[in-house]
Amino acid sequence: MPRALLAERADTLEHLQALLLGATGTTSPRALISGPTAMGKTSLLHALARRATSSGRVVLLAASTPAEQDVPYATVHKLLKSRSVATSRRPVHRSSADEAAQVAGDARRTVAELAGRGPVLVAVDDLQYTDTESLRWLRQLVQEVAPGGLALAVTLDPQLDRPPSGVLQDLLYHPQVRRVHLGPLGPRGVRQLVRERLGPVAADRLALPLHAWTGGNPLLVRTLLTDHADGRPQPAERTAGAAFRQAVLVCLHRLGEPAVRVARGVAVLEESADVHLVGRLTGIGSDLARRAVEKLSETGILDGTRFRHPDGGAVVLEAVPAGEAVRLRDRAARLLLDDGAPSEVIARQLLGAGPAPGDWTVPVLQDAAFHALTDDRPDCAIGYLKRALECATDDGERHLIKARLASVHWLLAPGSARDRFFALKAPILEGRLGRAQAQVVAESLLWQFQFHDAVEVLGKLAADRGDATQAACDATLIRSLVGNNFPGLLPRIEEFATPPTSTGVPEPPVIATPELRSAQALSAVLGQRADEHTVAQAQQVLQDVSFYHSSCRAVTSSVLSLVYSDLLEDAAHWCRRFLTEADRHRLAAWQGIIGSLAALTELRRGRLDDAATSAERAMDLLRGETWNENYALALATRVEAMTAMGRYRAAAGLLPPAVPPGLFETRVGLHYLHARGRHHLAADRCHAALADFSACGELMVKWHIDNAALVPWRAGAAEAWLRIGERGRAAAVLHEQRLPHTGGRHRTRGIVLRSLAATRTVRERPALLEEALRLLERGGDLYHSACALAELSEAYQSVGDTVRARAAARRARLAAQECRAGEVLPLLSPVPPLKEQRTHPDDDRLATLSESERRVAVLAAQGFTNREVAARLYITVSTVEQHLTRIYRKMQIRNREELPIELRLAGDVGEAI
Repeated sequence: MPRALLAERADTLEHLQALLLGATGTTSPRALISGPTAMGKTSLLHALARRATSSGRVVLLAASTPAEQDVPYATVHKLLKSRSVATSRRPVHRSSADEAAQVAGDARRTVAELAGRGPVLVAVDDLQYTDTESLRWLRQLVQEVAPGGLALAVTLDPQLDRPPSGVLQDLLYHPQVRRVHLGPLGPRGVRQLVRERLGPVAADRLALPLHAWTGGNPLLVRTLLTDHADGRPQPAERTAGAAFRQAVLVCLHRLGEPAVRVARGVAVLEESADVHLVGRLTGIGSDLARRAVEKLSETGILDGTRFRHPDGGAVVLEAVPAGEAVRLRDRAARLLLDDGAPSEVIARQLLGAGPAPGDWTVPVLQDAAFHALTDDRPDCAIGYLKRALECATDDGERHLIKARLASVHWLLAPGSARDRFFALKAPILEGRLGRAQAQVVAESLLWQFQFHDAVEVLGKLAADRGDATQAACDATLIRSLVGNNFPGLLPRIEEFATPPTSTGVPEPPVIATPELRSAQALSAVLGQRADEHTVAQAQQVLQDVSFYHSSCRAVTSSVLSLVYSDLLEDAAHWCRRFLTEADRHRLAAWQGIIGSLAALTELRRGRLDDAATSAERAMDLLRGETWNENYALALATRVEAMTAMGRYRAAAGLLPPAVPPGLFETRVGLHYLHARGRHHLAADRCHAALADFSACGELMVKWHIDNAALVPWRAGAAEAWLRIGERGRAAAVLHEQRLPHTGGRHRTRGIVLRSLAATRTVRERPALLEEALRLLERGGDLYHSACALAELSEAYQSVGDTVRARAAARRARLAAQECRAGEVLPLLSPVPPLKEQRTHPDDDRLATLSESERRVAVLAAQGFTNREVAARLYITVSTVEQHLTRIYRKMQIRNREELPIELRLAGDVGEAI
């Protein structure tokens, strides 16, 4: 017995010693040590026997076992053998019935004679397993031996399925029997055990969790310490090792068959376990199941109908024969179905039961998969769907399950899901898969550039129009989807992507789903038909749509509507929100797709490093055997960002020698051409750059989406012509640009004005670049603002305005460093030293402004509205208006358009102080 255990049981041992070994000659004391399994009853009995031996007493010690419970006199033989007590006949348990009685009598008299010469302690461990003949022998022995000559000590752990015999009850309930109950160790006792094995620091850390996982069962505590003797920190202690696993099985074996069956039932049912359900599952009934649960709880294995140790259920199930485990789970699934349990609870049983054909299994598993996916457990959803596929007997049902499996696999590994969707093409063409699933397959094939197969599926959908309203919705959505993302395919689907109409019959209504509303908004933006209502519609979709695996296309289209409307701050906000959700849900498809949009947004905001990083992560998440829509977008964004950062060799390494032939049927193909053209320009391959920009422009014109906010190809082509030396052709290209002069799109207009300034005379450039800078700053593009500042510095220098040239160069350098634009810095020509020159008239007027007025003037000059100025400076709109009135008066100007360029070149508000 460990020292710590003896310390916990010290009072009990002293009490037993006083009762049994210190008795006077007037009594024959008897002690019953009871308690749950593995609480130390045997250790206590042996400690008592050692003390009796040390005091000079004769000790007869035996342990009864279940195997000998029906063997006559088996325990008597062990008692006599423990001290080699001689009898005149052969061993009792090998004699005939008559001879056995005579031998037992001789043995009893021999023990009585020993007791006459000195006190005798008879100790029997596990009395519940003692055979009936031995029980009678013990009863007669204590009756025949003179008082004071004999003491009896026994341990008892009653059996669940075998009530005590009458002879056993006579022994147990005699008036002279004193009962001692051994319960589990408390936290203090567990702490002492840990301290003895691992030291005080580990004891402080592990005592409470070990007590919680074992209920204070000394055997279980010791085996956990054995398994983790190195004292590894949590959660290592939660893992059951070999010693603990063996100890649990030993405890179950000692408790008997009903306890084993109940423990298995609780392990199978997990959180669904209750006494009545366990009783039905195991077939032992509720009453016996309740008593077994109580015994298992007393032992520290269970706490009610839950395992105390996190691995307890797994330990029990590992020991269940495979066939029995399958039968248990199958029966559990049926019982849970009858009880109306949630589908996932039933599905978990079906996973362990093996394929179980039936009209109820497949619906249960599919419903469980739906809930698992909703609860961010796609791996569980895949498991349920795979089992449903094994259980399904109908071909149509099997194809439906395969379609759902493909969709879930796409969420987890979008780059490797192509073959799963392709395998569904034949069932769709044969009419064995429903309309909704067929449309998902078509969209997935389009996304993965499998255009021939996608068009075939779309054609089949169009041929099977079915419900007129649904057909109209599908046709409208498909046309918008293809037109927005794969415009090169429009001629191939024109014949069947038109909403159906009939002469004299009203056109069926089109239901404005989030997917359709977002697609229509993007279509209007690309076609330059958008207005405030269009942008509001995209924003509303983003606010309304919930994060769900089927809402990805709606989110994508809405965010792109904002990006192509130059509403970059709004787009960045929604990208952050949905990317946070995607990371929380751990869905690679969402992470990659939204990540590619975030990269594009950051590129247009001029955050080049962030754009490159986001694009690289998106590529890693979306990479597969073939390209897909968002992988191509992320690649193009990364190439353009790294080129702008001056990392030309790294950007070149990303450009493959060949691209998928379908790339230039897509909108993202335009981004790729533009990015490759920018890289060619950076490498002084001007004709190659011009070819890419021109190809991009031809496609955009052909597809009726010649929109500079989508891709500013004319600005790139103009720069290429200028590098070649063809200023006139550069000006001609820009002259064709259709650009709104009112409303938003500040960034796009700023980029075009930058390019236009390069085609004008030296005197005309500063004014155009000043306006371009104002628009770019208003649009939030740090990179192009840095480029405009660098060009503005050169323009000022060309007209001899050294002061402004220096200010613009300083700001350009700071902006370039902030956005990591290595490409901008070489554009900054050294500005000659200042010569003596007459003070600019604006300098005197600026000196008259107060600090507060100067802050307001800087922001007003940079294009911020009165309300935006007030928000940035934390003042009221009225205060802004008063400051502007005084500013106009002091500077002798009429409005903010006449504010001097020096204020705009002052940079942020901090530089205006």
